[in-house]
Amino acid sequence: MYLIDIIKKVQYYVTMKCLRRHFDHTISAYLELNEENSWGKKYQLSWNWTKAADFFAGRIEGPAFSSLEKAEKKYSKVMLSNRKDKLSSIAEFKRSGRGIRKLLKAIESSIVVDEKDLYPELYADPMRNRTYLAGKILKINNYLPKLSEPEIIAMAEEISNDYGIVAPGIKLDLGSKKSDEYYGYYSPKENNIYLTTQCQFVFLHEMAHAVCAHLVDPSIATHHGEMFNRVQIKLLDEYTNLDGEEIFEEFCRFDLFRSEIEYEDIIKPLGIISQKPLLEPILRELG
Repeated sequence: MYLIDIIKKVQYYVTMKCLRRHFDHTISAYLELNEENSWGKKYQLSWNWTKAADFFAGRIEGPAFSSLEKAEKKYSKVMLSNRKDKLSSIAEFKRSGRGIRKLLKAIESSIVVDEKDLYPELYADPMRNRTYLAGKILKINNYLPKLSEPEIIAMAEEISNDYGIVAPGIKLDLGSKKSDEYYGYYSPKENNIYLTTQCQFVFLHEMAHAVCAHLVDPSIATHHGEMFNRVQIKLLDEYTNLDGEEIFEEFCRFDLFRSEIEYEDIIKPLGIISQKPLLEPILRELG
């Protein structure tokens, strides 16, 4: 059985040609349209998680089409869809493969399956620990002054005005942190930033979450992927005396960006990729 699977995989990659590829930052995966010539020409869609994702280094194969026109129509529809429709596409793709067993078992057992169980790919935060480590080293090697509460509120309003988002509320409680807790967190439901420190690094980290929630997609409001780190670098570059390009180079040492990403990519305005619809696939869109 294993030998047959290996042969099929080898044959698949040998005969496959990628026609379209789009990196979706809300899922940290590539949506691909491939041409396959193993048993007659056909066109198949798939979600593909690269090794950089650390969590789901594989693919979920979706529907196959005999017509390129129909395949491209489906590809464009999925690529431009909102988060809810992307969830539906992943479920659809899973139904075309072994993932159907999990769905059928849940239905047969009348169990209400949590969205995180059905779609773990969307809830993974594989770069969190590396992001935290890179941030700690950045904090050790660079000095930024502590901010008073009025200064934090003023900077939150300034950033929000600059990025066109609703300013998050600031909840500062310097005496509440326990040894095993974080120094701060952002609540997308409340649009509040909770802080137990006046550290500017921590505040801008949480502010980056707020920007992602408003301008990119609420589903990645607490994630630490490429999109988050892109925003974090932009904020550090724009609102402190630190150099964004130097931070980017340091973060690349922690593999926080794909190898093909350059600094010129991450400093582009967020609106370029947050506006929809996208008329054509963006081959180097960030996640």
